[in-house]
Amino acid sequence: MGKGLIWGLIWGWVVALLGLSAASLYLPLPDAVPTSASVEVPAASEFNKAKDDTEAMMPKDGDTAVETASPAPVTSNGDDAAASDETSSLDTQSAAVPEVTLDSPSDMPAPNVNDNETFASGPVKLPSEEGDVPFLLGTSGAATEEPAPRLIQIDTATDDAPALNTEPAAPSIAIGVPVEPLVSQSQTPTAPVVEEAAAADPRALVRNAVKFENPDDKPLVSIILITPPDQTLAATLLDAFSFPVTFAVDPNDPQAAERAQIYHDAGFEVVFLANGIQTGATAQDVEVALEASIGMVPVAVGVLDTTEGVLNSSRDIQAQTAEKFSITGHGLISYEGGLNGSSREADKLDVKNTSVFRVLDAEGEAANLIKRYLSRAAFRAGQAGDVVVVGQTNANTLQAVIEWSLDERPDEIVLAPISAVLSLPR
Repeated sequence: MGKGLIWGLIWGWVVALLGLSAASLYLPLPDAVPTSASVEVPAASEFNKAKDDTEAMMPKDGDTAVETASPAPVTSNGDDAAASDETSSLDTQSAAVPEVTLDSPSDMPAPNVNDNETFASGPVKLPSEEGDVPFLLGTSGAATEEPAPRLIQIDTATDDAPALNTEPAAPSIAIGVPVEPLVSQSQTPTAPVVEEAAAADPRALVRNAVKFENPDDKPLVSIILITPPDQTLAATLLDAFSFPVTFAVDPNDPQAAERAQIYHDAGFEVVFLANGIQTGATAQDVEVALEASIGMVPVAVGVLDTTEGVLNSSRDIQAQTAEKFSITGHGLISYEGGLNGSSREADKLDVKNTSVFRVLDAEGEAANLIKRYLSRAAFRAGQAGDVVVVGQTNANTLQAVIEWSLDERPDEIVLAPISAVLSLPR
């Protein structure tokens, strides 16, 4: 048994040696050690001659360790020519950069100025870290990115040179340029003639109407706003109406003429309410009431009937109203409903008249509901050609009318003064 153990150890060593020998065949060979190169020295060079053992030479104070020759600095003044001999060497121990000075004597020829170049006098500041905008001076063609230049002091011979302007140039405005008139002297100004003719027209509907144009012949929507006797809309609120509306004024108000004139001067048409006529009035009473109302609101283009329909309450009132307006030239606006005899009487005497399609705020409607009413009126105008709506000058109605006209008004219709609707052929 002991003999077998010994032979097992021997064969184990043999197998291990064979394995190591086989593994060594796959290992890379070691790099060859380079041989030192030999340099042949000429015989007369005395390169290999032994040197004397002497004390080392140390530099004195103020001397530079290394001095290299450099060209003389370039200057534009001939008096500094001697400086070229004094600056023939560069001190490499000093880190300061010499300041370059460019003098511009008055006897030098004027430089050629290129339109694409920009020149400035005085010190040029580098952009700071606080957000200064860098400016490129004297650049032309495509801009290239270069390292930031060092500070350079530029001296000029004159002190009144313009400084660098960092503000953008304001557009120049020519003063005194003759303007070609819209109407030449050989032409006849027709617009003032038309306005004068309208002002002299005896018909109130023509005389007091505001200028209105509808070149595309779109359907018309006319909005009438009734103002209470104690209210006059402020000028700032009137400015919010960038579209035509018509204001209805109570003729019983002592300040009716003043209020109506304010609206008329602001460019809006005015009508007066028919509340000066009482139900059951005689023809004589109607004549007196209408004459007084016209005198209180002289800039009115027509009359707006009451919601109760006082102008339709009797045949006498219908006939007398139509007869009066056939003389004064006022228009008649009544409410739809019943037989509407006032419109028939007006048609007989060729009095311009129309009827109200809807009251916007009869029950105190909210602004959103009023805007829906206006959209329905616009749809009706697209079918019938024109529509008249009436509302009060309360907060909800004013808000709804302004918002709807700016945001929701269809492009297929146009807002118009009441005179435009009254003047349509029937």
